[in-house]
Amino acid sequence: MKTRKFMTIWAAFSLLLAGWTSCVDDTSSLGGGNAPEIIITGMDPEKAVEINSYTGVNLKDVIKPQVSANIPEDRLSYAWYLFSTAEAEGNYRDFLISSEKEPDYEINLKTGSYEVVFEVTSQADGYTQVATATLNASTTFSRGFYILKETPDGATELDLYSSGLYMPDLMEQMLGAPLAGKPYNLCTYYNGEYINPDNNETDCANFIYVFTEDKKFRGFRAEDMMNIWSNDNLLYSGALEADEQPCTFFRTIFSHAYVANKGIYSIMSGDGGWMPYSSGRYGYPTVAVGGSKFVQEAEVGMYYVFWSDADHKLYSTDYNVMTSEEVTLKDAMGVPVPDAYPDDLECIASGKNYLAGTSTLFFLCQQPSTGDRYLFLLHGSTSISQIVRLDPSSHLAHATSVSANGLTAAYIYFVDGGRLYVYGLNDGKEQEVNLPGIPAGEEVTFVSNQYLNLAYVSTDYNFDDLIVGTQSGDTYKLYFYESDRVSTGVPVDEPSFTVTGTGKVKSVRFLAPVSVDGTYLNMMTNPFPFSD
Repeated sequence: MKTRKFMTIWAAFSLLLAGWTSCVDDTSSLGGGNAPEIIITGMDPEKAVEINSYTGVNLKDVIKPQVSANIPEDRLSYAWYLFSTAEAEGNYRDFLISSEKEPDYEINLKTGSYEVVFEVTSQADGYTQVATATLNASTTFSRGFYILKETPDGATELDLYSSGLYMPDLMEQMLGAPLAGKPYNLCTYYNGEYINPDNNETDCANFIYVFTEDKKFRGFRAEDMMNIWSNDNLLYSGALEADEQPCTFFRTIFSHAYVANKGIYSIMSGDGGWMPYSSGRYGYPTVAVGGSKFVQEAEVGMYYVFWSDADHKLYSTDYNVMTSEEVTLKDAMGVPVPDAYPDDLECIASGKNYLAGTSTLFFLCQQPSTGDRYLFLLHGSTSISQIVRLDPSSHLAHATSVSANGLTAAYIYFVDGGRLYVYGLNDGKEQEVNLPGIPAGEEVTFVSNQYLNLAYVSTDYNFDDLIVGTQSGDTYKLYFYESDRVSTGVPVDEPSFTVTGTGKVKSVRFLAPVSVDGTYLNMMTNPFPFSD
């Protein structure tokens, strides 16, 4: 695998750097008190430099080392090297980009993490000093909060907020018009496999998937928002059948999975090395049970629980996504409890929390005929631990927007009557949440806890935001409470920033410009929200 090859190379390079450092410290062999001295400052390998590619940014304007030496300037030579930490192979000196003291190098790099090496050498004796820096490159579309919304005329649109830049109506920009039908789901996906139209070769990229209630979906390459996937080309057999509702995508350690109302499809994932990438297309359902957009990881890398809209039940599948098993409530002896809940429930929300016991999952369901609501709780397993029939007078029984707190408190967030509440997963109690910075009179209509909790790979983009939305006519406003404004799950200070746009917000998802394959993704605890 290329990443592993590079790690070996980088380890060797680190040892080489250590050797150079020791040469600087021990100058006795140079004799006469005339040892060359070169000192480079201003480059910090521990603090990544964030760059928006293809915007005219030049390397010399963002990395500015200072060089001091006891050697005349005209007797020094310089070299700059730049390489991808995910793809580099061989000696770092294979990646020379400039031999000037200040590199005239415009940064037009694909999304990813890069290493920059700056060498200063004494021409007389070859004595060299080296400094390094990490460069994280992203594009306008590869990083930010994607906002799924319903337009005033009932169509599906997408906005993007990225590092202070707001881009509305991406469907209009990329496709010429919003997608027909009301919004159904929004899914961000890391290292999806496909045939790259730029070179007609198999490749991987991060994707944004948009789904509508009219059974349509589009998959966009996050690098440039090129439309790669649609109902017409996802399957080898041809277009999706007219009655197939595309729901979501998820990945396991070994597989990519596409979820539809008629079944779940899966393909083996590659890594581009010992196992090549696939075309990204699917053959036939490997799990016959139809799914929905409500999918949660039950155990790290092992099992996934999903709601079946067709069967009105919970099912689980493992990391191979080849079989399914009904998820049931069991008694003290481990025997399934029959008729534990009505057989006509519909799921309206789901989420995962890491603090309420061991990786608690919840699925909030409603019985259409009565309006009764049931809360399914699963604690670290693929069996239902508890089914709570909600008190009709409770706020959660009438919630209009629901989201899990993932990492900081054992809560379910929800909106009722224009106000925000939390439901305690450990005690079943509700309480209203004070929202500093939201003017009186603004009715809360949306809530989501979005976070990124990566490990083993780049952690530069990790964050944890509580997002609260209000609505006034056709205008929405999203208030972002970053982690330093929140304590034990509730805001204690005013929002860090706000985003305002047109339409009604249905979902928010964050995408980072990082490469995360299935192995790493499924070794992590709550890497990001699957659905809410």
